[in-house]
Amino acid sequence: MKSEQLPHFRFDAQGQHVRLSPRICISGRIVLAAVVSCALLLAWIGFSQKSTAQGARPRGEPVFVPLVIDPDRRIERRDLPRGASIRFVTEEDYPPFNYLGRDGVLVGFHVDLARSICAELSVP
Repeated sequence: MKSEQLPHFRFDAQGQHVRLSPRICISGRIVLAAVVSCALLLAWIGFSQKSTAQGARPRGEPVFVPLVIDPDRRIERRDLPRGASIRFVTEEDYPPFNYLGRDGVLVGFHVDLARSICAELSVP
């Protein structure tokens, strides 16, 4: 094998490969760090130029967010047929959302949410 195939090794006079000094390996890391730093700097400069391009919103100016829904509007509730039921599927091992309480009853946030939905819809 030639020394150019093993970048961290060289061959001595007897033909044995010897590891290069850490100083040489570190210099490669320094070059890599410099290249990455330059790439990040160029990306940051490009981003800052893009943000100050024509048509960009100046700092401190309020942002207009269009209101696409009416928060006061409620969906009309339909009458459910008699005997209607809602089935919620859950597991018992995901606390605090759903788990077995000390008395063996399923409790947790999802269970309370399901009960509240059923109470709002008047479904037993």
